[in-house]
Amino acid sequence: MNIAVILAGGTGSRMQSKIPKQFIKINGKPVISYTLMAFEQAELIDKIVIVCLDCYKNNIENIISYFKISKFTSLISNGSTRQQSVFNAISHIKNYAKDDDIILIHDGVRAMITPDMIDKCVVDTKKYKAVTLAQKAKNTMIIAKNCQISKYLDRDFVYNVQTPQSFRFDIIYNSHINAIKSGNIDVTDDTQIVMPYYNNIHITENDLPNLKLTTKEDIMLFEYYLKSI
Repeated sequence: MNIAVILAGGTGSRMQSKIPKQFIKINGKPVISYTLMAFEQAELIDKIVIVCLDCYKNNIENIISYFKISKFTSLISNGSTRQQSVFNAISHIKNYAKDDDIILIHDGVRAMITPDMIDKCVVDTKKYKAVTLAQKAKNTMIIAKNCQISKYLDRDFVYNVQTPQSFRFDIIYNSHINAIKSGNIDVTDDTQIVMPYYNNIHITENDLPNLKLTTKEDIMLFEYYLKSI
C-alpha cells in the first residue's frame, strides 16, 4: 500500500495573506486542490492523508468533496512543528500500515508536482527504501558568512531538496521515534530525521518545476506556469 501524507497546515504568514496560502485561488481553484488532484491521478497512490489546523478542517473537507478526491481517507490535526505534524500522521497510519508500505510526505503548497513524478518516487522507494525528490543545482553555489563568500561548492554535487520524500513505513516511523527520544524535535525535513538511522537515501532527480509556494512572487510564477502547460 502506498500512502500520501499531504501537509496543509501553513498559516500564510510569509505570504502576508489573510488566508493560508493553500487556500488562495489560482484560476478559480485553491492551491491545495492542484496538489490533491496530482496525487488522486497518480496510478500508484492508494490513500491520501491530509494534515491541517483544526480550524481549517471544514475548508479541506469542502475541497475534497468538490474535487472528488476519492483516495482521501483521513484528516489529521496539525502539530506545533512540521515534524510533529508528520508524526501525528504516521502515528495514525501505524494503526493499519505494514512495515513495507510506502509513505510519501509532501508539502501541500508544492502544487506543480505531477502524477508521473509521484509514481516515480513510489517505484524508486520500492527499490531504495528511502527517497527524496530533488533538483540538481543549475547556478554557482556558495557558502557565505556575514555576507562574505567563504567557500564555493561544486554544483555537480549540489541539489535543491524537494518533496515528496518517500520511505518504507518502518524506516520513517522508527526514525521519528528515535528522533523524539534523542531530543531532535524540530527538524524541517524528513530526510534529516531518517539520515542518522538509515543513511542510504536515494535522490530521484526532477527537472520539472516543483516550487514551494511561499511568497506572492511564487504565486505569480505558478500562474505563469499554468498558462504555459
